[in-house]
Amino acid sequence: MQVKYRRNRLLLTKDKKLHPSCKPWVKEQLNMTKCCECGVDFKLIKEHNIHIHHKDHNPTNNEFSNFDLLCVTCHLKYHKRGNRNNNNFTLDEASEICEAYSTGLYTQKYIASYLGVCLTSVSNLIRRNR
Repeated sequence: MQVKYRRNRLLLTKDKKLHPSCKPWVKEQLNMTKCCECGVDFKLIKEHNIHIHHKDHNPTNNEFSNFDLLCVTCHLKYHKRGNRNNNNFTLDEASEICEAYSTGLYTQKYIASYLGVCLTSVSNLIRRNR
């Protein structure tokens, strides 16, 4: 198989998406050690369970600033639920989450599980709104 990347240049598929053979090199260049969503240490999971995520949902935008590394679980949840990270709750949702937590009746883990989002998203939202 021919090399699909050279130093600082990515090679793409015909439809301008990141070529699969480039992915290990991109992961190495990003130099991230933890999932951007849940914080799991990448040393604890297998390489194929570390995914490159396009922040703007455009697979043809292959600027390094558009890449995040996510564990497979967060990547699947992210796309299944849509962009539901801590920056994209609606104001009403954010208010309800903070209010539910402040009552003391619900833990952050319960709220995250109920909403089907990552615990880190809920924790970050609550921390920022204290």
